[in-house]
Amino acid sequence: MLDKQEKRSAFLRRLKLYGIGLGMGVLISWGMLWKGRDFGFWTPNARIFDALSRSKIVLSKKAACEMECYKLTESDIKALFDSTGLADINKRGKCPEYSVTGEARTDLIVNVRYCDSTSTILDVKLKSIKSGCLTCDSIK
Repeated sequence: MLDKQEKRSAFLRRLKLYGIGLGMGVLISWGMLWKGRDFGFWTPNARIFDALSRSKIVLSKKAACEMECYKLTESDIKALFDSTGLADINKRGKCPEYSVTGEARTDLIVNVRYCDSTSTILDVKLKSIKSGCLTCDSIK
């Protein structure tokens, strides 16, 4: 009987020491790695927006026409790229194409091709204007 009690006592002592060590390790890891940090920088959306915000903007003929029609400027597009939002991939490959919507301005949708640190704006849409720019629809 005494032997069983000694084994149980030794096991509980080891379990208590293990729990204390585990708790200390978790607290140290939390304090060093995760406390007060934003880990959004490695998500695919954040990486796309970071690349687009640092890129040179080139407008296609259709995008230039649509921006003129909607009274948008290149700084509006740059502000969209500098913000966060949603970037859906339309076409993969060497020069991927994205549909980009920002958080601040959710009615603005920009289709962009990113290639070699250059963002070519393919077209611009405003959800609030249903008909679009009829004069720009024929431009490719």
